[in-house]
Amino acid sequence: MGPVKLQTAKSDAWFNLHKYNGWFMEPKLDGFRAGVIKERDTVQIYSRTHKPQEDKVPHLVEALEGVDRDFHLDGEIGLLDDIIPVGNSVSPLINFNDTAVIMGSGFEKAIAKQGIMGEVTLLIFDILELQGSDLRRYPDAQRRVALEELLNHINSPFIQPVPRWSNWNTGFYRDIVDQGGEGVMMKKPNGLYLGTRSSGWVKMKKQETADVVIMGFTDGQGKYEGLIGAVKFGQWITRPGRIPQLIERGKCSGMTDRIREWLTEQRDNMLDGSHHNTPIVMEIKHNGKATDHTDGFRHPQFLRFRTDKVSADCYWD
Repeated sequence: MGPVKLQTAKSDAWFNLHKYNGWFMEPKLDGFRAGVIKERDTVQIYSRTHKPQEDKVPHLVEALEGVDRDFHLDGEIGLLDDIIPVGNSVSPLINFNDTAVIMGSGFEKAIAKQGIMGEVTLLIFDILELQGSDLRRYPDAQRRVALEELLNHINSPFIQPVPRWSNWNTGFYRDIVDQGGEGVMMKKPNGLYLGTRSSGWVKMKKQETADVVIMGFTDGQGKYEGLIGAVKFGQWITRPGRIPQLIERGKCSGMTDRIREWLTEQRDNMLDGSHHNTPIVMEIKHNGKATDHTDGFRHPQFLRFRTDKVSADCYWD
């Protein structure tokens, strides 16, 4: 099995947690989505858009090469910021901006940045194939058992399972978001891995967000003179009987100085598409949508890059 379309989740509000009684609960991690294939002595790590990533993370490849089984995994790559308490257990917290800076770079720069910022971790939440057997049509609960058994054969602090709890818990959700986490994922025990936007996975986040296309920049003023100021962004609008249009929706800032400097360095690559490793999609947070699509969002702020998404994923819905 080669790279596949990685499954995505539907959304719901956190106060509807009780609707998912009997479902598994996991932290929603803010990292770089990755599929992982190990076949004989070869390891492939690919992005949501099937771009190879293994050259950026040689420490992960080395750890996976030594496993005496073949497999296909789904997970998140992230630079860990902290390990936070959740109930009587713990959960990782990913620094999504630093992760994007690393994984959005070419392989030489990605390795060099990890030498300064720290090596990324692979956090695994699903298994699609094991020893040549396709597990995607097995229930989620059975796939998790197979995943945990496989992880007993992987000895690396940089390869870990995503924590899982046996039912919904409002206290766990609050523990996560109050300490800087994004939210939780609810997963149906008998859900299959369909490779689509599945109703068997439901994400619950603490704030409204949207994926948007980077369309331009304003010049920085004052202490940001010589750097970019704000990022102009847009989304695709579709209307019946018309060709989809990419329409500018607004501009935002809110990024760290490190991200602002990196954006300044990469601005030309982002706009002319000359460098396939440079993200053109970012995620913003906002205080709700305006009623008219031409007005965009209320009080948008930069949240993170989405190196795992492409322009066509960013649409007004």
